[in-house]
Amino acid sequence: MKKTIARTYPTLKSWRAATGMNQREAARFLDISQNYYSRVERGISAPRGPILRRITERAKVPLEVLVGAA
Repeated sequence: MKKTIARTYPTLKSWRAATGMNQREAARFLDISQNYYSRVERGISAPRGPILRRITERAKVPLEVLVGAA
């Protein structure tokens, strides 16, 4: 039996580009405001708590990238 490995993306922007969403659509998918999404994508804000978990699970972006450790 083969294991399926979920695709991960190196950045939030690369995830959004791969899905063909604009920032408003991505924010809606992640259940956050478009302004907040933009700040996270540009590295101005680092998501925390439930929002961090939601982004890592739904967008498949590594935790380290979102908190600036990568």
